[in-house]
Amino acid sequence: MLAATPSDPATRPRRAAGLARVLGVTLLAQGVAWAILVAAHGGRRVIGYGLFDLSDTALYFRYADKIAHGLRPFLDFRIEYPPLAVPLFRLPTTLHGLHAYQVGFAAEMALFTVLAALATVLAEWVRNRDVGRAYRVAVWFAVLQVATGGIIVNRYDASIALVFALTLLAIAAGWWEVAGLVLGIGFALKLTPIFLLPLPLLIAPKRRALTTTLAFAVAAVAPFLPYLLGGTQARAGLAETFAYHMQRPLEIESLLATPLWIAHRFAGVGLRVVYEFGSHNVVAPGAKLAASLSTPLVLALLALVYWAIARRRETLRESGRAVALAMLVVLLGSMLFSKVLSPQYVVWLLPAAALVAADDAGLGVLVAALMALTQWLFPPAYTSLKLDQALGFWVLLARNVVLVAAFGVSVWAFLRVPTRARR
Repeated sequence: MLAATPSDPATRPRRAAGLARVLGVTLLAQGVAWAILVAAHGGRRVIGYGLFDLSDTALYFRYADKIAHGLRPFLDFRIEYPPLAVPLFRLPTTLHGLHAYQVGFAAEMALFTVLAALATVLAEWVRNRDVGRAYRVAVWFAVLQVATGGIIVNRYDASIALVFALTLLAIAAGWWEVAGLVLGIGFALKLTPIFLLPLPLLIAPKRRALTTTLAFAVAAVAPFLPYLLGGTQARAGLAETFAYHMQRPLEIESLLATPLWIAHRFAGVGLRVVYEFGSHNVVAPGAKLAASLSTPLVLALLALVYWAIARRRETLRESGRAVALAMLVVLLGSMLFSKVLSPQYVVWLLPAAALVAADDAGLGVLVAALMALTQWLFPPAYTSLKLDQALGFWVLLARNVVLVAAFGVSVWAFLRVPTRARR
């Protein structure tokens, strides 16, 4: 049977029905995933911690409460997050105390997660119009979401997952400027989405690369303008936000810290844990050097990754799975040598990993294991790690070994993508 063209009116009702089924299954899978997450964190706390036994929502609550009382971020108080994060903190009301705020914030992040799932499935549908593949993407997204655990509603990184899902959808649809715009919004939310800007620029037709860059620049810079133009104090507040992240030391969960933990445990090298910059960090011989090498190592690794992507740009224009695989490689690569590897970072992987797992279940299982081990590490084994106990060390080591394995397998899979599209 010959495939009908997209403009064939006879196929439109069938495709509309197929899309309705796909979206329905996505929402059903989301319902099941959220039911599992709530059940696992409530009552007997099957996985060892309650849904709100995580610290950052209390910090968000303090920021939101200050704003509710008329104080201005970057001007009247310092905040380590970019400007677009502020509205997300402010949306839940602070009138009824911390717990009510946590519930409201969780509902906000749950909504972002559901929207990210829908956008991810739509990215698959736009490319292939294949109901079976779209079902697999929806189910894999839900499975991976459960593997992330309660962190998904206790940090604002579900908004970044939505940014990446919309980026994949925009690339699939050929909306290059929209991809740039969405990534610009992501930069104003979390800064790190700038790592993904080269992806649409390399895949887009040359005549669209400039407009895509301009769309990114407008969306990325506009939220900063009120503070850049707001006087010396506001600019100083913004500068402190960037300086905060540049000055952060080597965090205890990072891959770069893992050799120091190994040397400490098996060779008796001195190591202690200190709390600075909102995280627990390693103080040990070589820790400062490792932290200083983090940015050059990340940039060098991503340069190699994007060189491989550039060689396959023609194939990427035709293959949604290859684009998702490229995004997964970039995201895992950005985590590999980061001096800070917070548990919520795995939430970023959801859209790309779900699309890849629909065709490569082995890689999907590996990413799910990375997420599940991260959930086990934080918070259940985190106190053990801080206190230099064996459980925390072995969970950290297992998680970081799986991170390296996931990156290696995803790179191997991507290198098998042809450098030229098949004719």
